[in-house]
Amino acid sequence: MRTLLPPIFALSLLFLNAPLPAQSVGGSVHFPGGFAPGVSPCIQQTGGACQPVGAQTPLPVAGVTETFNLVAANVPGAQATVFGGQYVVSQACATYGALTIRYRGPDGSTMVTLFSRSAPDSGGGTLISLAAGTVIDAMTSGTTACNASLARVP
Repeated sequence: MRTLLPPIFALSLLFLNAPLPAQSVGGSVHFPGGFAPGVSPCIQQTGGACQPVGAQTPLPVAGVTETFNLVAANVPGAQATVFGGQYVVSQACATYGALTIRYRGPDGSTMVTLFSRSAPDSGGGTLISLAAGTVIDAMTSGTTACNASLARVP
C-alpha cells in the first residue's frame, strides 16, 4: 500500500492543474474604466473569433413559435397549454352555428368563453393575449367542416 500512494498522489496533482472544458473561455475582456481584466461569455463569430457578449454582440434569442389545431374537420382538438404572449386565432367553417374559444378559469377546472364566432374571419384572424401557462380549447355547435388554429406571434 505504501508503494502505491506516491504515484497516485503525483497523478492527482497532474489532473488538478489541467483546465476543465467548462473553464475554457474565448479571451480576456478589459472592463471599462481601467478595471482589471476579466472573463465574459462570448459569441462565436464566423471565422472562429469569440466576441464578448455586449451591446454589439448580444446573446442570440429566438422567439418561441407555437401552433395548435384547435378544431380539425369539425372535431375539437385536445386542450393546449400556451407559452404566453400574443396569439392569432384563425378559423373557417363551411356552415356556422357557433365556434367557441375557451380558456381554463381561475378555479382550475371550469372552461370560460373567451370569444365565439358565427361567421368566417375577415382580416386574417383574431388577435388575443394569453398569459404563460393558459390552457385553451375550442368547442363547435351546429358547424360543418370547421377548422380553427392558434398561432403565437413571435
